[in-house]
Amino acid sequence: MEKPVKHQNATEELEGTVRLVIKHLSPLLKKKKENLKPKQMPYKSKKQEAYFNANRKKLESQGVNVDEWNKASKGKKLPVRVKKKK
Repeated sequence: MEKPVKHQNATEELEGTVRLVIKHLSPLLKKKKENLKPKQMPYKSKKQEAYFNANRKKLESQGVNVDEWNKASKGKKLPVRVKKKK
């Protein structure tokens, strides 16, 4: 009869614990995702706003709601361009 290796038992216990935690947390995470409202992102520049409105069909096919972006940016003063971060 072989002696069980302590390392294997510890690994199996850990895997079982992880599975149990995931099993109990996954429904909570799904609920939380359902309750989240889509984040309204304002444009960062006038160039970005022009690009979004010019390429509306392409972006909406990728799941971007251009009207939501327009609504979030309404009345904001935007620079023409934004410099890239270094």
